[in-house]
Amino acid sequence: MIYSRPLLIVVMNLARSISIMAKTIKLEQISHPPRKRVKPNYWFLPGVKKAVVMKMSRAIHAYLSAFAFLALMFFALTGFLLNHPKLVKSKHSKMQAVEEIIPVEKLEDFLSMKMPNQAVAAYVSKNFKVVGEYKSGEIVDDEVMLRFASVKGATTVFIDVTSGNVSLELKKSNTSGLIRELHRGKDASGAWRLMIDIVACITLLLSLVGFFLFFTIRYRLATSLKLCGVSLAIFTALFIFTIP
Repeated sequence: MIYSRPLLIVVMNLARSISIMAKTIKLEQISHPPRKRVKPNYWFLPGVKKAVVMKMSRAIHAYLSAFAFLALMFFALTGFLLNHPKLVKSKHSKMQAVEEIIPVEKLEDFLSMKMPNQAVAAYVSKNFKVVGEYKSGEIVDDEVMLRFASVKGATTVFIDVTSGNVSLELKKSNTSGLIRELHRGKDASGAWRLMIDIVACITLLLSLVGFFLFFTIRYRLATSLKLCGVSLAIFTALFIFTIP
């Protein structure tokens, strides 16, 4: 009995401590409830997360911009200069006349071939000084006319079939002509025209990705739609009211 009272006090204190701890844990659970498991936000297809799509879209847009940056600047600048030709000070294109001769026997051999124009053009471009690539040719009576052209200039060739005399008219492009042809790509090489096609495709893809990113920002969606509507209205009005 001597030890019963102190033992009772210890047990009571221990019970009081346990009760206080239980109340503390309960209060913490009430103030900090367990977080609910958030389901991943998928995009279009199951397993494709929206965050991944947005990240990839931003990366594609950035890399395409970096790749096409110089090309877009070039075509923007050349287009502006074409619209304002007075800003480009250039000399007049120089015309040069050259006289040559082709043996009549060779001409007869070329004219007897299945594609005589191309055969004569290949011989002329190989043996004489011409500017540009072969574009077209025709045979009228006793005369062969060939046309060579590139962004650097053009050459017109007249050949007398009976005598073999060759008259070449060489015209080199000035600065404005060079800019025009590089921008249009009409008389450019196949590689340059391919580059124009690639830049056009990249620009289109860049615009589509940019639109996608822009319209995914919800708090800017209304403004984006208004700007698109204004842009469409301006283009439509210019086409209807300003083009005769």
